[in-house]
Amino acid sequence: MKQSKHVIRAWMVLGFTATLLMAAQSAMALDAAYSRKGPFTGIGFGGGGAVIMNEDTAGAGDLALNLQLGLGASEKLTVSLNLDNRLQIGNDLAQGMIVPGPRFAIFLSKNLYISAGVGLALAISAEPNNDNAVGMDAGLSVGYEHFVNTNIAAYISGGVEYFLLNEASDTMVFMLGLGIRYY
Repeated sequence: MKQSKHVIRAWMVLGFTATLLMAAQSAMALDAAYSRKGPFTGIGFGGGGAVIMNEDTAGAGDLALNLQLGLGASEKLTVSLNLDNRLQIGNDLAQGMIVPGPRFAIFLSKNLYISAGVGLALAISAEPNNDNAVGMDAGLSVGYEHFVNTNIAAYISGGVEYFLLNEASDTMVFMLGLGIRYY
């Protein structure tokens, strides 16, 4: 009888330990939920107005598709490599742009952030003379990101980007963007 009590106690301790380990594993999985730490991917869409810096074209529309691959250094700082694909259409202008480059986001609160980035701008022009251009891009935006579930966050942002292009008109773009990120 004494031996069976010890066996029952051993099984109870073993069952309790197994329950604690399974609960701890679930708790460790919850640590990664709603977190910006670690790798992430994202996709965004944007649009707005572009001001062309010459006397021939007053303005243009700008549409963008943004692909992101990044790393959350902390809850307050993310770094990403963005690839923007843009289309600018105006009175005498139609050009596509490919803009790869790094972007940094600093979260001022749980959801509000400021983002800045630079990049290489490759402009492929569809103008009658087909002048292609290469240059630089610099951008600044303010955004709001909200987790819609444990790993997916939706965002809205507004900002300005300046494209300094050789052999083409410089462009300033004012945009609104929407997108999602998977952390």
